[in-house]
Amino acid sequence: MASAEAGVLAPFAWSPVLIVDDDHSSALLALKLLLRAGLRRVDSITDARLVLDWVEEHDPDLVLLDLHMPFLDGFGVLAALRERWTSTDLPVIVLTADNALDASDRALGLGANDFLLKPLQPTALIHRTRNLLDMSAAHRSLHRRQRWLEEAERFSRELFSGEIEDPLLTMAGRALRLADADRVLTVERPAEHEQGDFLIGPQTWLDLSRTGTSTRQVVALGQRLSAQVVEKATPVLLEDARADPDLSVDDADESAIGPMMLLPVPGTDLTRAVIGLVRDRGREPYSPSDLETAHQFVTRAAIALELVDRRADRKSYLDFFEILVSQVAEYAIVRLDVEGRVASWNVGAERVQGYPAAEALGQHLSLFFPDADVRAGVPQRLLDEATRTGRAQHEGWGVRKDGSRFWGETSLATLRDERGALIGYAQVTRDMTESRRLELARESFFALLSHDLRTPLNSIQGFVEMLPLVDDPQRADFIDRVQSNVGRLTMLIDNLLDHARLRAGAVPLSPEPVDAGAVARACVGDLTPLLGDHEIAIEDTRLTVFADQQALARVFTNLLVNAARYSPDGRPIEVRFEEDERCGRIVVADHGRGIAADDLATIFDEFERGSLAQADGGSGLGLSSVRQLVALQGGSVSINSEPGVGTTVTVELPLPPPVAGGADA
Repeated sequence: MASAEAGVLAPFAWSPVLIVDDDHSSALLALKLLLRAGLRRVDSITDARLVLDWVEEHDPDLVLLDLHMPFLDGFGVLAALRERWTSTDLPVIVLTADNALDASDRALGLGANDFLLKPLQPTALIHRTRNLLDMSAAHRSLHRRQRWLEEAERFSRELFSGEIEDPLLTMAGRALRLADADRVLTVERPAEHEQGDFLIGPQTWLDLSRTGTSTRQVVALGQRLSAQVVEKATPVLLEDARADPDLSVDDADESAIGPMMLLPVPGTDLTRAVIGLVRDRGREPYSPSDLETAHQFVTRAAIALELVDRRADRKSYLDFFEILVSQVAEYAIVRLDVEGRVASWNVGAERVQGYPAAEALGQHLSLFFPDADVRAGVPQRLLDEATRTGRAQHEGWGVRKDGSRFWGETSLATLRDERGALIGYAQVTRDMTESRRLELARESFFALLSHDLRTPLNSIQGFVEMLPLVDDPQRADFIDRVQSNVGRLTMLIDNLLDHARLRAGAVPLSPEPVDAGAVARACVGDLTPLLGDHEIAIEDTRLTVFADQQALARVFTNLLVNAARYSPDGRPIEVRFEEDERCGRIVVADHGRGIAADDLATIFDEFERGSLAQADGGSGLGLSSVRQLVALQGGSVSINSEPGVGTTVTVELPLPPPVAGGADA
């Protein structure tokens, strides 16, 4: 395997992956390739009948599944997996030597996310594995955030209803479970201690293990960690707490201290306590996302603690709710009265729904649903379900004040007083529009990828088989067509590799003074089979930019091929150059189909092809790669387009730095 692939999967090193293949050599090859690419937790099974039990026990992030196996084939395994897990809960890549179209169609129809032919190509295996692990990680992250948020809400409700006797211990125990930690250490600031450095030096912490047993543990923080966690109230992530010179734990068991999160529990003026979530040495380190989510849980739980300390009686439960939601901008958190009308409205609700508080207060929940959902009784059904069971959830389109729609996840929970009487509802809505757009774009991308790869391959095979049967003039035409299809394949694979390298941060650049016109002319020469009958007019220029020559060539390649693809044959494509004291500009203009105005804001996003190009195939990665490559070189890119008139893309790149000593040096 090429050394460039060695670290591609390192960001997903701890993601469990299962290989199911009765061919030991094939399974061993896939296992070695994934391990060398950076994964640590790869396992293989040769008997397909054991897959469901293994998946239940180990909860993998990805399954690589052979189709043709004894006892139980891959189609049966795939159908069984999809009965229990969705394609986002458990992505599956089908591996097989069967290149028949009906095999891939059947597998994809049963819910496979991708399809790879044997013998396996290392680059395709690794980068498709990365794409699906990326999707799985994003999906799991959303679920983790939801669980932490729900636990913060539950903790707050139980705290105010008097069900929690030791708030800090309860908070720590629930964080222990949510973070999948092995133990949790907690220490409170003494009531008489008013300084922010109360943790410097040895302190006795409560040590609660996963089994529920608790002991006392002596822990010492140094000046650096104490300042971060206590004085600045900043959460800290330690990949190996045992090795950190600013932290010591009086524990003879070396295996007991590994990755650690230190979470401050904020008070009114000073940090009131610190929670340390610890995993054993050798376990997966916490991610920055884990730290952020845990910190949000602790912070929100701390708000409830402060309000409990200050409240005069149990009626201040509603006051707690108002204070809590007023500080949250990323979620629409609304209190409804018993009839489902808005009784409180936070800044997050104004951002998501578009209504200011003055207009939203007193409105019924149904105002924020589409007319079709209102006619179907969705708002009232949610209220009824929440009243009956305590909670109701909904995922679907919501309507903003301006009439625009967003995809939202809504959770509705009942609010009851100490006697159990219903006093209203708490509604939490998250705007998931961008996440849904990306998920749909990825699904469309994987569906089209197989078609875009097979179409030129089938064409090449057909022309090659016909070559011995035709005369010389036709043979030359067939060879040209083969070359054109090879160019299309190469372009597609280059875009996929560019995307994977950019996502992995594995694009080494060596900026230097580069003749922009020379790079453009060289690219046109290399792209002749893909440019068809277009005349490429390259303006004479002496423009020199400070860029990486190979990266600039990839930018030209994507822009020229795009211009040719979406312009009728015979229409010219122009490459112009401009320069001022700030930067050099490269302009690529065509006179083709153009881009719809609504698509211009997202046309540089991953997997985005634009509404006018949906039927043309393509990966939707070309312009995304252009933007990232240009940004890595310190430049910027912009686009102007009019349907039926054409498209102009402008790339701005830095000029070379002045030579030391000036012209006379």
